[in-house]
Amino acid sequence: MIADRSLLQVDPAHRMVISSPSLRFAYMRCESLRRVRVLAVAVRSAVSVPLRMVEVVGKEAGKVGAVSESRYEEIVAELRGAIEEWTREQFTVGDRALEVEPLCPRSSPAGESAGPEQLLSRLARDIGLPVSALREARWTASRWPVEKRRRAESFAVHGVLAGIEDAGDRFAAIDDVPEGKTHWTVEDARRRAGFDSEDAAGRSGEGRQ
Repeated sequence: MIADRSLLQVDPAHRMVISSPSLRFAYMRCESLRRVRVLAVAVRSAVSVPLRMVEVVGKEAGKVGAVSESRYEEIVAELRGAIEEWTREQFTVGDRALEVEPLCPRSSPAGESAGPEQLLSRLARDIGLPVSALREARWTASRWPVEKRRRAESFAVHGVLAGIEDAGDRFAAIDDVPEGKTHWTVEDARRRAGFDSEDAAGRSGEGRQ
């Protein structure tokens, strides 16, 4: 509060005039600080809004094909769930084919007599599958006891790793996911099973014609 009101005057336009030089300086300093604060708030608002916009636009700009990165991640999660269900269903097909016609311990997918092949052909016709697909499912199921199957891995990966002859190595392999990855790819499984060359790949398919 200003004790000496004579230091303050009012001009004809009803504006306060400070006649004391010291008070005028103090008033001007306060006014300057207020303007600085107002300016600082304005600058922060002007900068923060575009930064937020850039962050949002940046996320939307990252696309995978025709979808955003976030949508792609949703699709991957959805399809991983579908693959788990698909793997379970393919093992069911293989298990039921084994129930109809069990495999001999040393059998390959196609190394059987005419009798079992006729049975598989009939079953394949009755369920609308190619006999080769039914034969593959049956052989893969025979190589993976229920407790050794992994929901996180596709049926295709199980099929490739089924080519590992030693059962202990085969069961250990599916849990030994390549470093830096969360699940097997078919390419990694082929390398693990020794099918990383065309000759080896050809040999792996000889019994599955």
